[in-house]
Amino acid sequence: MRILGSISNFAQDEGHIFQLRQGGEHPGILLIHLWSKDSQAKYFPGSHLIPLDSVRVANRMWEVPPAALEQAGIVGEEKLFTDGGLAILNARLALEMPHGSPVTCGFVVRDDLTDIEKELKRWPRMVLPKSAVQMVAELQSEKMGVHFTIKDET
Repeated sequence: MRILGSISNFAQDEGHIFQLRQGGEHPGILLIHLWSKDSQAKYFPGSHLIPLDSVRVANRMWEVPPAALEQAGIVGEEKLFTDGGLAILNARLALEMPHGSPVTCGFVVRDDLTDIEKELKRWPRMVLPKSAVQMVAELQSEKMGVHFTIKDET
């Protein structure tokens, strides 16, 4: 089952490397980055497989010390999204966002519904307007769900 758990827009932050989740144990979280035209990112392949002593910071992400990546022999790969683009990645993969801020969709991807519910307790619900109820209903299925609440418009 897949649950759309969040939609966020993270600001560019050159010189800082982040993970949405710490590396190590497989969290079952998949991210989709939607990049605008002329955005630039640096992804660190393999960083999702090992613990990197990252620290929780104000943007709700984990900041990775560059020295931890160097010590692990992990080198960043720069990606230029000249025409915009899409990236699908493990939530533990480290990245730097020197130019552009991706719209990020986070999905909990697990087979056990109990595991999904346990994970989502840690996520704030997306707050949607009443006008989105029909669209969300169309997304809901046996294999797909959305973690949300409706905005109180009173």
